[in-house]
Amino acid sequence: MMATKEQAIEDIKGGDFEITICFRNNKRRNCIFCGKNIPGGEEFVKNFEYPYMPDLPRWKACINCFNKILKEISKEVADSDANVL
Repeated sequence: MMATKEQAIEDIKGGDFEITICFRNNKRRNCIFCGKNIPGGEEFVKNFEYPYMPDLPRWKACINCFNKILKEISKEVADSDANVL
């Protein structure tokens, strides 16, 4: 089952992801954010696959999009922390 962009962002916020490299090409490994096909040998990020949750929505993201999302999340957290003080 494919995840939505919103689910992927929530997983990234929660730390439920892993950075990995796949060593072979896969036509179905597309970035959830930009749609780019991620070729074998390139680093990418995917949801953390909990073994006891086989129905967990799956997503993959290229490093560029992941870094952009992570930067936006970090900025949101910093802004919310500044508002608390």
